[in-house]
Amino acid sequence: MRTYFSYSLFTFLSLTVAACGPSFHDQQVLDAKRAQGRGDSVEAAAHWDAACRAEPDDKESCQAATATADRVRAASVQAADPVCEAGDMDACAAALRDIRRLRPQDATVKAVLLKGMVAYRKKCEAMENPSSLDSTVRRLDCVMKKATTVGDATYQTMVQEEREHAALVLATAAASRSPGASYTLYRTAQCLSRRIEPGTRTQAAGAAFMGASAQPIVVRVRNAGTVNLSADTLAPCNYVQTAMGARARCIDPGAPTTFPDFTIDLSISLGRVNHRATEDVRVARYQSGVETVPNLERRSVESEARRAERSFESVEQETMDRKAACERTRRPEDCDRYNASVPVYNRRMQERDAARSRLAQTPVSFEQPIYASAQYTVRHHVWSTPFTIEGRTISGEAVRDAGTFTREDSENPSVLAAGIQEDPLVTPTMEDFDLALRQAVVNASKGALQRAFERRALCAGKTWSFDSPELECRAVSELYLKGPLPSPNAWLGPSVQCQ
Repeated sequence: MRTYFSYSLFTFLSLTVAACGPSFHDQQVLDAKRAQGRGDSVEAAAHWDAACRAEPDDKESCQAATATADRVRAASVQAADPVCEAGDMDACAAALRDIRRLRPQDATVKAVLLKGMVAYRKKCEAMENPSSLDSTVRRLDCVMKKATTVGDATYQTMVQEEREHAALVLATAAASRSPGASYTLYRTAQCLSRRIEPGTRTQAAGAAFMGASAQPIVVRVRNAGTVNLSADTLAPCNYVQTAMGARARCIDPGAPTTFPDFTIDLSISLGRVNHRATEDVRVARYQSGVETVPNLERRSVESEARRAERSFESVEQETMDRKAACERTRRPEDCDRYNASVPVYNRRMQERDAARSRLAQTPVSFEQPIYASAQYTVRHHVWSTPFTIEGRTISGEAVRDAGTFTREDSENPSVLAAGIQEDPLVTPTMEDFDLALRQAVVNASKGALQRAFERRALCAGKTWSFDSPELECRAVSELYLKGPLPSPNAWLGPSVQCQ
């Protein structure tokens, strides 16, 4: 009874202590007053707001929340007003940060912030010079740099207006530029605003640029060997053009040679195919069946079980007799003899039960797998043929390649019992080696042409500038080096990214 009473008293005290902890509302009031004591009005206002939301009927908390937030607003507006009016967007946003967190929809705060956004935008607008497209991009970059700092929907609208303004200026200028400059400006306008430039003029300008700038190429091939080659391999220019991209276009190989760096004459050959085969004898081991075998452990388990049974029986009757004598006479010496025999009885009974359990779990016999082996032969085949590519551009650059094309395959019969499937032989054809030679011709030609394009990329590495007279050269150089032009993000910078 005493133990039960003590437990109940402890439980009661624990519940009483738990019930005495402050509620969320009370904790917020306590934290608000502590913050006020430290002179931290911003934190105090946040706690008063939380207390008011927790218990809206608590007039004291709600009035304190309003009064404290009003003081924060007055101090924030006073600090922000001059820097916002001056267009210092970083300082303006920093001065209003706390009150915007407390009262994000406050009309007075939004008005001061808007004043700052308008003033800052005017500063950015002043960067633009009507005669400079680069200044238009700088104006946009100026506005967009503060988008994250301000974090306001109205400012995002301003950003979009600035993107459309820049897109319109660039698209208007693109109409009168040379093909490469025009395409670059239209692509940039499309990047900034698809409403201003949906892409139709960009595609047309791109086609005009590629048509005007694609370099004519000639690849003439002569078969110098005895193995016949396909017409495609002997006239591979279209394949080379595909590998080079839009910067190259094939012309009639019989046309007058006016582009020495881009005209290639090649002699090529493909040798006879050599076939070599080797054999590999393998052995597959697999399960062919099962057999039943006696469990050799069963005999010793049975013997142990019989021994445990006898051991238990030897003490069982004696223990029962001593128990009966104790119950009959009630003499201490009879009961002491019984009590002394009980541990031995229990131990022998546990040993017997354990031996019975092990016997029940030991099978008389068990099945084991029968394994067999099967021998089979794998034939390995290697086909090889030598090839040569020898030539040069008209300007004198050597174009060479030589080596051996190799194809390999193996075959083996099925061994179904071992789960091995038949692997039939696939023999390469002359068309396969012809195709390999054609690809080698394309690769060798591509290397020579790439070096020629690099020499023609006179403005590679120069800064992208929409005002520069070298904009056309810069666009052509980029085309010659890489194929297509990169995304306008490459020249707009990190603040101004494509939509």
